Amino acid sequence: MPSSPTTIHAGMNHLLVALRKRLWMAPLAIGICTTSTTTALATAPMVSPGGIATAHTSLVAHWVKKLPQSAKPSREGLALRCFETSQHSEVIGVAHGFVVHAAAARLVAVIDDYDHYKDLFEDTVKVRVTPIPNGLYEYWEQKAPVIFLPNTRYALNTVIHDEMPQRKIWHSRLVSSNQLLGNDVFVAVYPLENGSSYYWEVDFINAKWGVASSIAMSSIWSGAVSDIALADLDIKLRAENPTWTYDHVRESAKKQLDTHPVDQCVKHRVALDLTREPALREP
Repeated sequence: MPSSPTTIHAGMNHLLVALRKRLWMAPLAIGICTTSTTTALATAPMVSPGGIATAHTSLVAHWVKKLPQSAKPSREGLALRCFETSQHSEVIGVAHGFVVHAAAARLVAVIDDYDHYKDLFEDTVKVRVTPIPNGLYEYWEQKAPVIFLPNTRYALNTVIHDEMPQRKIWHSRLVSSNQLLGNDVFVAVYPLENGSSYYWEVDFINAKWGVASSIAMSSIWSGAVSDIALADLDIKLRAENPTWTYDHVRESAKKQLDTHPVDQCVKHRVALDLTREPALREP
C-alpha cells in the first residue's frame, strides 16, 4: 500500500511474497484482466518519491501522471494483470483493482490506518510512519516465511496526492531493505456512484530471490500474486465491515480467496517492453 498496503515477504527457497499493498478484492473474485474506459487524464505535474531507482521507476512515475481523474470499472470482482518485463525477467509486476461496497472515505481510512496494519495483514510485525514533505516515510518489518531466515525489513518513501473527492493517490519507492532490491508502487482510490469506491494498484518488485529464481520462479510468482489477492481481500472486507474484528477479517479473506484468477494471471503474464513506453490501462 501506501506503498500500497503492500506487505512483502522476500527470501530464498520456497519464498512467498506478500505485497500491501496493498490495498486490494471481491468475495468471489473471477476472471483475469479487463480494460475499462476512463476519462479526463490528469495533466498537472506530480512530485515523485525519492529512493532506489530501478528500470521501472520512470514507468511508474509516468503512469501516475497519466492516471485518470475518474474510474469506470467494468466489473466488481478482482481484476489482475501480471507483467513480465522483457528486459528484467526477475521483476514481478502486478496490476490489480476491485470495487469496494463502501464510501471512498471509508476505504481511504483503512489504507491510512498504519497503526493497525499488523492486525490486518498476517505476518506483519510492525509498520512505522514518519511525515516527510508531501507524504510519509514508512518502515516495515515482516516475518520470514521460514523460521531460520531473518525477517524482511524495508523502508519506503510515499508521496501522497490527496485530490478528494475526485481521487487519492499513494506513490511509493523503496529506500532501503535487507531483502528487496526494488519496489515501485502506486495505489489510487476513486469514489464511485451509489456510495461505492474503486481500488487500483500497480506493483513492480525485485528481491534477492537467490537460487529460487533459477529453479522455482513460477512458484515465487504464484505466491506473490496469491498474497496480493489475499491482502486485497483484507482491505475490502475491513472497509465493508468496520465492526468485524481483525481476526474475523483475516479468516474471512482466507475462506473467500479464489485461486483461479491468480493462476490465470500467472499463467498468462503480459509481456512488458520498457523500450516502448507501455500504455496505462486499468487492470
